[in-house]
Amino acid sequence: MFRRRRKKEKKNLGKNFSKRDYFLIFLLIISLAAFFHFRERRFIVFELGSTAPRDIVAIQEFSYLDKKQAVLLKQEALVDLGKIWRMDEEDLEVVEEKFLRQISNHPSWRKQYPVTYNEMKNLSSKVINLMGKWHFTDRRTFRKREEIGLSVSRYSIIEGVTKKKAIILPNEFWQKIEQQVIKKNSPFAREITFIIGIYRGNRFVLDRDHEERMVMERSLYQTIP
Repeated sequence: MFRRRRKKEKKNLGKNFSKRDYFLIFLLIISLAAFFHFRERRFIVFELGSTAPRDIVAIQEFSYLDKKQAVLLKQEALVDLGKIWRMDEEDLEVVEEKFLRQISNHPSWRKQYPVTYNEMKNLSSKVINLMGKWHFTDRRTFRKREEIGLSVSRYSIIEGVTKKKAIILPNEFWQKIEQQVIKKNSPFAREITFIIGIYRGNRFVLDRDHEERMVMERSLYQTIP
């Protein structure tokens, strides 16, 4: 009895749907499937360097250039840079002339060093030339040069420099000068040590090297995105 009733209900349910109804249901299913499969996603492509018209929500991580922030970073980096100094050329000439007069008027050095006056003069010129290529700056600027990959082979740390005021140069500077000159003139190591020993007793005037600082500024800019 129960089975007959279920069959009768299924038969009546089938009669309620015509072929046209089945076709419409099939068409609706196909349309929905196509809509979800082929629906278009709208993507907005931004040009490099352009300003976005609204906030950007990204699925993946990305980076962008904040020009204002970059300018601030560069300004702060410049504030951290100290002054760069080098020796006054005229001052170096005066010191060298004083040395040459000294060895000319007091030839006792000849007893200890088997070189001629011209050889001693030539060695003195090499020391003076290297001193003229040397730069001085504060500790923070010195470290910054190292960080951005600039050479510090001819740099020494010095603090509290006053323009046009003669100062005693640090021992570290003289040690580097001696090492570098001797490296290229090793047969005259004793004579070079003698020359530097006289020069280091002098006071020297330091001038600001604006060109060298500009070179460092440009190198520092390149490290800031």
